[in-house]
Amino acid sequence: MQLHSQNFIRQVEKRDILGAGNFVAAEYHDDWGNDRALLLSRLRLVVGSFSLLKINADEPDITLTPPDASWRAKLQISGSGPELATEINVRVNSLVTPFEFRWRKKSWKPWDWKLFAIRNPSLQIPDT
Repeated sequence: MQLHSQNFIRQVEKRDILGAGNFVAAEYHDDWGNDRALLLSRLRLVVGSFSLLKINADEPDITLTPPDASWRAKLQISGSGPELATEINVRVNSLVTPFEFRWRKKSWKPWDWKLFAIRNPSLQIPDT
């Protein structure tokens, strides 16, 4: 899960939403009401607000409970851009609760894992 999570984050940093989408399960759903399509749409908006974006994961922790796995880490964003980018930096970097990426093994293939949820109970996202 470490490599899958790192690769997903790198795709987001590169603003490659299609590449990031390859990691996301069709049945994705999170605590903020995003399904797969809404997550990718919002990611496009968020990463588009940055002129530079770097995401660091502090001390990742992996828990494996087949067929699922959980990757938890405190994420720190360093980036620049207009007002929205600044707000995202402040909100994410002030969180003390780690993000949790929930992965599910989709087949017998060792690389066939898909992201089915992202959680962080401390992150409040207003309804749009």
